[in-house]
Amino acid sequence: MSAFERHRLPTRLLDVGPGPNVEPRLVETTGYPEGQWVALSHCWGEVQSHPLKTTRNKLAERLAGIPLSSMPKSFIDAIAVTKALGLRYIWIDSLCIIQEDEDDWLAESKTMGSVYERAVLTIAASSAEDSTKGLFIRRPYAELKVPTVQVPFMGTKSPTGASESLGEYSIGIEWRQEPFMKELDPIDTALSKRGWATQEWILSRRIIHFLDRGMVWVCKSHVETETGYFIVGRGLPRKEISNEWGQLVQEHSNRLFTYARDRLVSLEGLASKYRHFKPVDDFYAYGIWGSDMPLHLLWSPRMLAWEVNDQPSWSWVSCPREIWFRIRQIATRHDCESFTSQCRIFGVDQKTGALKLNARKKEIKGNLTLKFDLEDKHISIRERANHQTGYYITISDTDTKPFGWAVFDDGERGGSTLKAREDQRIFFLYLSDVEFSAPPCFESYGLLLSKAQAGKEEFVRIGVAAISRNGWIKDQPEVDVDII
Repeated sequence: MSAFERHRLPTRLLDVGPGPNVEPRLVETTGYPEGQWVALSHCWGEVQSHPLKTTRNKLAERLAGIPLSSMPKSFIDAIAVTKALGLRYIWIDSLCIIQEDEDDWLAESKTMGSVYERAVLTIAASSAEDSTKGLFIRRPYAELKVPTVQVPFMGTKSPTGASESLGEYSIGIEWRQEPFMKELDPIDTALSKRGWATQEWILSRRIIHFLDRGMVWVCKSHVETETGYFIVGRGLPRKEISNEWGQLVQEHSNRLFTYARDRLVSLEGLASKYRHFKPVDDFYAYGIWGSDMPLHLLWSPRMLAWEVNDQPSWSWVSCPREIWFRIRQIATRHDCESFTSQCRIFGVDQKTGALKLNARKKEIKGNLTLKFDLEDKHISIRERANHQTGYYITISDTDTKPFGWAVFDDGERGGSTLKAREDQRIFFLYLSDVEFSAPPCFESYGLLLSKAQAGKEEFVRIGVAAISRNGWIKDQPEVDVDII
């Protein structure tokens, strides 16, 4: 860790002091020169186990000093590591961001990515479910007893030639730590399930993961255990990084958050980094890049239903559960010949969050429980319930030959409740075509929409669908659509 690695300091840091017996204190860094710091990545745990915090009415007290005796074990251990490395400052979120202060949280959350990216080192309490557990968790092999066997050494007694014991050999198994280290993987830990860990781990230049089986070192080029066992390379070629946003979002959507609002904010640092790999005129809104549309508009929930939130329905952020990009997976199949966009994306309204685009759309009319009419064609559906991917609706006409499928976002549309209200109109919005080679065929992919409000040309997303009948949608006019 070079002494020349110096950056502008975060707004607040914990000063661990120049000596062994100095009480840590919070410092506000205005006017400080550039410097170095360590960052802590840790789980907050359940509400009753939340760590020591700085609030507005506690700020003066924290600036005066924070007794070690008042800190949870993970903080105490992290401070000890910081001192052992000869460093003066450590950044801990619950202490360095003023909690229960909306203005401070909004300001600091936007720079959190750079805090980890510019830190000399990130200390990750990876196996600790909350801050009370500490870094140095007792290892499972600490109680192992290495057995030994006493074997007599026999010799010949002269001059009679009789055998006698000349002593004993003690034979034991050589203790080796490596077999335990091979099972180490930070991705299978409590901290890996925490939402903020996504950008903390990806942006950090160096991380030491403290696990219950040992320590793991991670940097931009490789990953090793404390015994030197090489696990896996970490670097990505520049050309691949720009294509990995979809995979990152899928993994991120399955992580846990103390506060629902953090789900999107915790990607801001990564989004800022990814901007360097995106076109100059690209835009980023609600977790999706304009250059990744319409591909990343065609997401699906892993589970059936969810509670309504205030995020735009077209974005995966509107689903507070794990999602997956169905079409992204299809588009990477070996038999996929091409993925062609069939819409124009204009952008996102900064005030309303509405996605503005131009595409063909077609209304679906009728009863969606057992059968429905589609522009005077008699249509029937068959449903297949799956708790992981939702209700898969197979669309067919009077000869029962399927020519499409649909998956609704809201699980309450499945089963016996899969019925549109009489006053509800449902539309298919045509976004893209995929051609396959084995056998040669194509599918037209799009969103299922319903009117957001009677009398207004605004729509909300209610699902995704695909049609494999040539000419079914392409004769429709292109229209401007707002999805909120």
